[in-house]
Amino acid sequence: MLTFDQEEKRFTYRAVAVFISHDHVLLHQAPGDGFWALPGGRVEHGESAENAVQREMVEELDVELIDLKPTWVVDNFFEFDGKQCHELGIYFLVMASPDSYIYQQSEFPGLELDKKLNFKWFPLKSNDDFPLYPSFLKTALSELPAPLQYIIHRDK
Repeated sequence: MLTFDQEEKRFTYRAVAVFISHDHVLLHQAPGDGFWALPGGRVEHGESAENAVQREMVEELDVELIDLKPTWVVDNFFEFDGKQCHELGIYFLVMASPDSYIYQQSEFPGLELDKKLNFKWFPLKSNDDFPLYPSFLKTALSELPAPLQYIIHRDK
């Protein structure tokens, strides 16, 4: 995993999957987290972000991706577990096979190593106030860019 800690600072290189279907986006939540996020995971040394997101979706959802389109490169700055975090995320708009089980259910379990994850489809233009991080996604998901975009984002 490409994660480096230096005192109270952490850097992570993350590959992220953006599943969109019928004006809904797939998010996940880990046990004990009070927020939702896009699925994905840390890139391994020598692994491309594209290969990492494919590997992570097999590990977490047992789903093979059939289409990947780089959408955002995000320098994300936030605080988590008492650390000042800097996450470099490569976000891919992805698709699984149209007959995949993930498109047939509104909510279902997944797995991250030994942690159970909860996956759920949320409307893109939701009026519900739920915590989603990084927070730029609340608006950006309903306005996906045509070309790849580079974003610097800081959550306070």
